[in-house]
Amino acid sequence: MAKSGIIPLQHAERFILSGRAKFSFYNEKTQNQFKYYVKEKSDGLYYVYSNISRQYLGYIKFRKFHMVEQQTIRPIELQALKVFIYTWYRIIELTLSEFIKVMHTGQCGMCGRPLTDGESILIGIGPICLGKLNSKRR
Repeated sequence: MAKSGIIPLQHAERFILSGRAKFSFYNEKTQNQFKYYVKEKSDGLYYVYSNISRQYLGYIKFRKFHMVEQQTIRPIELQALKVFIYTWYRIIELTLSEFIKVMHTGQCGMCGRPLTDGESILIGIGPICLGKLNSKRR
């Protein structure tokens, strides 16, 4: 049985850019939660979607987030966009506050299969996919 989990900050960027990551940012202070889906379009290009209505928010290339024109974002998605931008840059700088959690859905961020072993649940990527990801990044 797959279990969702909190991804430690040092593994969050790798998970988000693993290929088909479904996750949320959860603020323990405000109890706000925003859900996202990041899909690798081509090598090094990742499309970012809000899971509220699958709204395309922009893309990540060379660790930099490029948002779509703000007027194309539905009003309900504007806060999700702002939260993503804020949180993404704190993740890559390793300065994310302790009370903001990156949480996976219990599925491998690369292939979408259920995560079942402890290490995979911790980092959000299954062992086979982690091997592929590590060899790809060399």
